[in-house]
Amino acid sequence: MISRTLMAMDLKEGQFSKDDQVEPFFYEVLEPLAQCMYRAYLNSPEFEGEKEEDFLEELHQVLRGLYGEFMPKASFVLSDKDKILAAHLVCLYKNVPTTTYLFTDPDYRRQGLATSVLEASCHTLTKESYPKIQVYLNLDNQGAYQLYDSFGFNEQSF
Repeated sequence: MISRTLMAMDLKEGQFSKDDQVEPFFYEVLEPLAQCMYRAYLNSPEFEGEKEEDFLEELHQVLRGLYGEFMPKASFVLSDKDKILAAHLVCLYKNVPTTTYLFTDPDYRRQGLATSVLEASCHTLTKESYPKIQVYLNLDNQGAYQLYDSFGFNEQSF
């Protein structure tokens, strides 16, 4: 059984900026996004043997509201030509912006890309007057936990 925790962070005006290389999510990137997502989750604690096409279907489900209303204006990608390097997808779950997926292509990890797309989302959410962002996190994924913790997220009870 997967052990999860809820982490959240208050959003404050002026706390975040948006890197010019970070692009808003656009629907035409679904296939390269699924490719990146597959590569990112392969060998991770969350990987359950899915194929690339399973990730594409999961993305379609996210856009259809599987985890709450998808927030395209608060979701961002970093790309190089036709290749997605990192992405942050946000849904409105129980009226709170919630990280649905945050991932980086394994060849580009530890370069601050996940932080850049996360910061762009926080910047946008702050401008749209959302008071906080949250994420439900698999405790086996220590790298993700450390990223959110260093960014300012704190564990919450749920």
